[in-house]
Amino acid sequence: GGGSGGGGKRLISEWWTQMDGFWGGNTTRALQQYLNSQRSADQPEFEMLACDATFGPLTIQALQLLLNRTKRELNEQTRDDISLRGNAPKAFHTGDSGGSRRRIAELSELGTNLISRPWLVDDIASWEMLRIDADWNRSTKAALQAFLKLKVSGSKFKVDGRFHQKSSQALQILLAQEGWYRPAVHNTTSIAGHT
Repeated sequence: GGGSGGGGKRLISEWWTQMDGFWGGNTTRALQQYLNSQRSADQPEFEMLACDATFGPLTIQALQLLLNRTKRELNEQTRDDISLRGNAPKAFHTGDSGGSRRRIAELSELGTNLISRPWLVDDIASWEMLRIDADWNRSTKAALQAFLKLKVSGSKFKVDGRFHQKSSQALQILLAQEGWYRPAVHNTTSIAGHT
């Protein structure tokens, strides 16, 4: 995985100041690349997306499928009490029959996120399984917000189904950390010659 983006190790506070929260073509293209990288190798739920910066039905549907898969994994993790015991998923102990080691590492990371940030539990509980209808509706937006709060530390927005600037910033941070998004370089010279 990993794209040709501006990843690298940075403090989370630096990420928040570098993302403008404007969801345009670059953010959409990076999202499409990220979604393609998250396709399950053995049983892909969706076709490879064209990384054409068009936020249309195919991209939304792929996003909904990824959000539902993540929610199912969280539900299984909670049911198996993995996050509380800190154990690896059962698949790890049975010859890795449940998927790749990368998925297991991601599940363990999700458990760690819940333990270190217990306030996320309410956001996760309100995260509903989505109807796969390729509609950028309030429930899809809320599910993406809950997913971002889980994945991006420092996320301080409400999971309300309105995708506002802070939500877009969190999306850009996730995409940058995964190596798919590079923030726009801000011009540091001021207008009107003031320094």
